Amino acid sequence: MKRKGGFNRKEQTLKKAPLLIIIIVILLFTSCSVGGKNESTAPALQTGQGSPVIVDISPATVIDTEPASPEAGSVTADIPASSETTLDATETTVMLTHEPTPELSPTAFLSTENPSLSPAPTLTPEPTATKKPRTPEPTPAPTPTPTPTPEPTIDHTYDYIERVISPVDFNGNGIDDYTDILIGARKDAAIHPRYDSSYQPNGYPPDDVGVCADVIWRALREAGYSLRYMVDRDIRYNTWRYPQIDKGKEKRDNKIDFRRVRNLRIFFDEYAVILTRDIYEIEEWQPGDIVIFNNNTHIGIVSDKRNERGVPYIIHNGGQAEREQDYLEGDHKVAAHYRFDASKIPEDMLIPWEG
Repeated sequence: MKRKGGFNRKEQTLKKAPLLIIIIVILLFTSCSVGGKNESTAPALQTGQGSPVIVDISPATVIDTEPASPEAGSVTADIPASSETTLDATETTVMLTHEPTPELSPTAFLSTENPSLSPAPTLTPEPTATKKPRTPEPTPAPTPTPTPTPEPTIDHTYDYIERVISPVDFNGNGIDDYTDILIGARKDAAIHPRYDSSYQPNGYPPDDVGVCADVIWRALREAGYSLRYMVDRDIRYNTWRYPQIDKGKEKRDNKIDFRRVRNLRIFFDEYAVILTRDIYEIEEWQPGDIVIFNNNTHIGIVSDKRNERGVPYIIHNGGQAEREQDYLEGDHKVAAHYRFDASKIPEDMLIPWEG
């Protein structure tokens, strides 16, 4: 005989069963909604008697009112039909279990050959070249331009040409006459006298004034000779040699006679050594020699400098800027070439410088 109270208790329990199922479904739905992002599945329901009820809901499961098929991912409620099964709200424990879903790396979706989304090999990015700041190239220091070494002054003194030395040192200064004459001519060129042929009341123009004939008497003055009075003595004793004076066209005047080239031509023809007029007989042209050009209109002294052909320079005053010049090879006819050798001149004609 069944107890009345027990019958009522079972009857009440059976009446509560649908309500419990609804609560479980709601709990499962809520759990899926909350944990869907984490892909929680397989909640378990354990009743007071018998095996637990397993509910498996995957994230892709759509809950519908239609009965679920017994395939994977369906909701299964296993409740024994035995009348001995007792469901009590106070004794019912809901166990929610889920298996962890393996995390997928972002690179897994790069593989199209592996539908199981197995991890793809990690792609190592190529190192990015670090762009270094460009260091400005230093401005090269300007290379100094080397100063060209000036060419040495070539005096064109040819060693194979023997220099002729005068046997006379008339002023006794230890220098032979030919060298003294050269020195005197070069001193006049250094002063660079202004060309002026005007008459000088005392005979001698100042050192900064002169003509070509003034180079000659100043050169002989350096050797100790007074060309002015030597010329005047010869004119007085041998007037016939000077046709301009002899015929009365000019008066004898020792203040100007020694400054006229035509008179010097006559004097040196008589007392100096006459030499070649061929300028390419270079050994015959010596420093200190006297040269007359053209039609007895110009005169000068031979220098110790020579050009590349061995032809000597001439020191003279024609009003030109450079007084020591490569002059012989120009358009200047050599009228006479002399050497003043005092050893061959009568002693009564050798008059020392009066000053």
